[in-house]
Amino acid sequence: MLSKESVTSLSKSLLKTLNLRLELAKIDLVDKGSLLLTGLICALLAFLFGFIVIIFISIGCAFLLAKVIGYGGAFLVVGGCWLLLLAILIVLRNRIFLGPIIRALYPLEGKAEATDSDNATEIINNENNG
Repeated sequence: MLSKESVTSLSKSLLKTLNLRLELAKIDLVDKGSLLLTGLICALLAFLFGFIVIIFISIGCAFLLAKVIGYGGAFLVVGGCWLLLLAILIVLRNRIFLGPIIRALYPLEGKAEATDSDNATEIINNENNG
């Protein structure tokens, strides 16, 4: 039978262990949160600078093309190219974006049939419909 002192000592040790685990969980959460925030900020800056570069390149292409077909037509052609690219991205959004993101977030361990983006997209669509 356990004495009162050993039960008290055991409960204090258990409480200390739980408090340490709670502190470790808090530190781990702060660490992962800071990594996520840093990644988001870097992605936002990359998107912003990339967007500015794309605008300047588009304007430059339009001015080069304007020597051949005039300014109005050149800017319409460049805008049409961007519209075509947008349509392609919309059509292929699951294969390009959603599939790889889902595979990264939910690794499908032991499921060899769901290794490419088509199968991952099919799994995602089945989950959304079911």
